Amino acid sequence: MRSLFRSSPIRGWVLGALGALVLLFGVATPSRAVLTSTMEIGSKLTTLINVLDPVEAVLAAPVAATVSRDGTGLLTHVDFASDVFSVVNFLVPVTDPMALPIVGVIATIANDAPDFNRAPSGKIGGLMPLMGVNKVCLFGPSCSAAGANLAVPISVVGKGGFATAMGQVNVTVVGAPWTQGTAAIGTITMMGNAANPTQMGTTMVGFTNDIQLVTPVFVSTNIPASAVVPVWGLLNFTIKSAAPEPGTIAAFGAAFISLVAVGVARRR
Repeated sequence: MRSLFRSSPIRGWVLGALGALVLLFGVATPSRAVLTSTMEIGSKLTTLINVLDPVEAVLAAPVAATVSRDGTGLLTHVDFASDVFSVVNFLVPVTDPMALPIVGVIATIANDAPDFNRAPSGKIGGLMPLMGVNKVCLFGPSCSAAGANLAVPISVVGKGGFATAMGQVNVTVVGAPWTQGTAAIGTITMMGNAANPTQMGTTMVGFTNDIQLVTPVFVSTNIPASAVVPVWGLLNFTIKSAAPEPGTIAAFGAAFISLVAVGVARRR
């Protein structure tokens, strides 16, 4: 049988048939890189500080994203550039008298480059630290009492770890990675969005994903009424990905056939 397979007509026919199957059905791999992926307008990064007004950084224009998907279109990896979500000196008034001497927060926030991957649970998540500083305004609105303000670092948000700022009010921030699942701060929970991809158009031209990731931020102060302040980071984004070009699939097929041919030659 081996001698029969070594004959070039038989071997050529078998390798050709394998090549045709690969081109028709693709190669079984855990994930596949998508050549063209775009994060669309409407995507936004939101910070929710307890019951205060939200701080929102909205994507100004579509940006390129590096994306991998499995054979069903589910995302397995997402990353994009830093600083595509940013907001500078966003003032959030604090009017609750129980929060005194805190009377406002001025947020300056931007995203660091993310590294989101699909976990065994099937949900996307991972690291995307936030860059910037949240200024806590003490006594004066809009932080007008210059000597009594507190700069709170936020680099642990979306990453993990803790940071502390000390002054007339002490603030500790504890961060965590982003998740598409459910996050908790004590008994309070918030859910990400695990929606399945939708196909773009009526033919197989790509996939669209609408994703919501959430990160819990545990903030504590030495003000009894604000001993624990729940803060949430929300990242909503839409990814549109084109299907791989036929040439990419053909390249997979050629590589596969080359490996088979090398194996046959070695057995000879």
